[in-house]
Amino acid sequence: MFVAFALRADSSAPRFRGGIFTSLLVAATLALATTFVEAAHKTRTKADEAADNLGRRMVVLGVVIGAIALAVRLLLSDGVFRMSVFWWMFFTAVGAFVLTKTKYGNWIFAVGGNKDAARATGVPADKVKTALFMATSLMGAFVGAMILMRLNSVQAQQGDGQEFEYIIAAVVGGNLMTGGYGSVVGASLGALIMAVSKNGIPAAQWNQDGRFIFLGAVLLVAVLVNNYVRKKANEQR
Repeated sequence: MFVAFALRADSSAPRFRGGIFTSLLVAATLALATTFVEAAHKTRTKADEAADNLGRRMVVLGVVIGAIALAVRLLLSDGVFRMSVFWWMFFTAVGAFVLTKTKYGNWIFAVGGNKDAARATGVPADKVKTALFMATSLMGAFVGAMILMRLNSVQAQQGDGQEFEYIIAAVVGGNLMTGGYGSVVGASLGALIMAVSKNGIPAAQWNQDGRFIFLGAVLLVAVLVNNYVRKKANEQR
């Protein structure tokens, strides 16, 4: 709780919406992390553990509060750094961990590569696909909530007609449209590249019609590169 209120109090940015929720999430994550570290290093006697843990917690609390308060003042006080960037990095890290370090991630690759073969090996293919669709919808709702908190208004048509750009972002990030190959980090970088092009072309005062030519060319190059990489990977197997 001290961390939560310190984080909230040190942010004077008018766009720092939902600070209490973010602060509590950070505090809970830090509490779990410090408890895990303490539990993993219980090698002393019980008489020493009480004083040792108490002192350690006080030191960790002071360091964490000071570090978070300084980071908030530097990054958030002028309203330049948006919390959406933090959430983008956070969910990218979580997604990458799930996809590469868990059994569920293996199921995702298996279902994407060959759903029938995955089902034959005991993978709940239908449940995996349903869970992925639900996760995608949840992320869309979360992005909508961030837009609402930042602008204090929302349009029902927000994002409509941009499906082509989302596909390009995934393909540019190295994900195959046929499934079974790709990464969360690559998709995030693809989205970053698309965002830069989307904002950079108007800033450069280019013709807006040329933007679609650029996006189509990027998609074509990405597909050709993906096909080449996949062919080489199959040859090495």
